[in-house]
Amino acid sequence: MRSFIRTGMSLSRCYATNVFQADAQITTYTCRDNGLPRVARSEWSTGLRHARLICYWRAMTKRKHDRAILDPSASKSTASRPPTDDFSKLVGEQPAGPDELPSIHVSDGLGFRSIMRDGQLSAEPCPAFNGEPLIYLFYGRPSYRVNSQVMASAIRAYAPVCFVLKPGVVRSPARVFPFDSGAFHNELFHASMHRKMARDDFALEPDLASPQRLINLFFGDNQSYYDNKPIATLDLPPLAFEASSYHALITDRQENIYDERISSIEIQVSDDIRLKDAVEAVVLPDAFMVKEVAASLTAIGAEAIPYAFIDRLRPELYAATIYPIVRDYYRRRGYL
Repeated sequence: MRSFIRTGMSLSRCYATNVFQADAQITTYTCRDNGLPRVARSEWSTGLRHARLICYWRAMTKRKHDRAILDPSASKSTASRPPTDDFSKLVGEQPAGPDELPSIHVSDGLGFRSIMRDGQLSAEPCPAFNGEPLIYLFYGRPSYRVNSQVMASAIRAYAPVCFVLKPGVVRSPARVFPFDSGAFHNELFHASMHRKMARDDFALEPDLASPQRLINLFFGDNQSYYDNKPIATLDLPPLAFEASSYHALITDRQENIYDERISSIEIQVSDDIRLKDAVEAVVLPDAFMVKEVAASLTAIGAEAIPYAFIDRLRPELYAATIYPIVRDYYRRRGYL
């Protein structure tokens, strides 16, 4: 039996996108001769969670090791060169896409209370973009997994709350990406990318026409985008390397560490967003639906859509509940 030391990885976030940081404790695990991990008990509880984090740690360690061997200058040259705009130009050449969808911000119970008291979504410093104050939204989808590092509990403050913003509220985004930029930042997409491709090579024009054009090119319509069903075969220009990599990423159907955020369009906003007349619906736990909360949502002109809160359900698992609720709401409002 061989012993190994691994770095425990705590998961932190930059406001609405997951950013992984290796900054926590040191834990140990052992490995059988057949290479299958047997995870020791720790403060992170279940073996499944450990296995996923171990796979992530191994993949990132191997990735950085391979890059250092294959091309020691790859990281330096990618960081220093200006980003390419081939992907953005290709998307910009597409005809206007389907009708604009709402943008969505996901917080938790604690954040919800602060947001309602402040009467606005507030930009917060994001370390992935040099501390720039940002609000993170996903276009059309309730994709963000709030408190994804939290295990099962009955703490209601961890429960997700989904703000559905009216189309047209965000007119001047700071940035638009075709995926979760935090996942790219942490090299979760490396298998589909050239090792010298940079995150900003995939930045789109910062306007709300870009998501519609991207959907038109890679999905065809809003329903397919919402259900994460990209067009299987595309005739892309032979030198459209970024577009080919993105298409390979979003059509991947194998088991991987990443989820549907590989194709969830991310919108970054640098200005605070007042809630009144900007939020059209809020999806929240039924446990929060007391008279005062209902009145405050009515005051900002938002429809309250409760979902069943279940004690000791992991917060990230509520995504499977919220997705169909938002889909039904979109259909009722004619977005899909």
